[in-house]
Amino acid sequence: MTRQPAARRLAALAALPVAALPLAGCAADAGADGGVQVADHGKQAPRAQGPDRLWPERPPAPPLPARGAHRAVPHIVPGIRVPAPGGLRDVPPHEVLAADLAGDAAPGRAPDACAADAEPGGCSVREAHYRDLTGDGHQELILGIERADHHLNIRVYTYLDGHVRQIMNDTQRVIGVELAAHDLIVRSLSGTSGTECRDVWSWRPDEGFMSKRLMEIIRNPEEPR
Repeated sequence: MTRQPAARRLAALAALPVAALPLAGCAADAGADGGVQVADHGKQAPRAQGPDRLWPERPPAPPLPARGAHRAVPHIVPGIRVPAPGGLRDVPPHEVLAADLAGDAAPGRAPDACAADAEPGGCSVREAHYRDLTGDGHQELILGIERADHHLNIRVYTYLDGHVRQIMNDTQRVIGVELAAHDLIVRSLSGTSGTECRDVWSWRPDEGFMSKRLMEIIRNPEEPR
């Protein structure tokens, strides 16, 4: 019996339909309901399952009532003029803070974090920082006021039509403060041992102030696991 030349055998294999050739590894197959299942060496792999909702008949809890008295109200700092949009650096930070503290008794304003301790030695002001938090290309003024009870009052100011506008006012027992892109990240103590709060504050142009975009309770990285 004569053997076929190797070239003729290869040509015969190439002519076979693709479906006739054995496939190794994973293959995708359409299920009866039109979905896609994955076959691993001829065995159908289980479908991915979504989360199962418990007690779907129970309606969600209603939202909490607004706490307007605890929310900082964005406002113009009285008596301070800024020559240009990028001119916040030309205004002494202590003058901005003094004018803001003086106006904290205005109706509708949130209670000030430092006014009660404003006598000498009651509060200390940390070094001012500047960062573009609104994304308009101009830097905002960031101040931290250390209270006698170990709380840190963080205030952020921006430029608005020749005036200084306060766009953030928050007080926490702070572990650390960070800047990332246009976000201000505040790490503070939580009520649970071994954990901390991580709040990401971002500018909201539709509201004209900064608010918490993300709130997390995470394990304190310094705590042993």
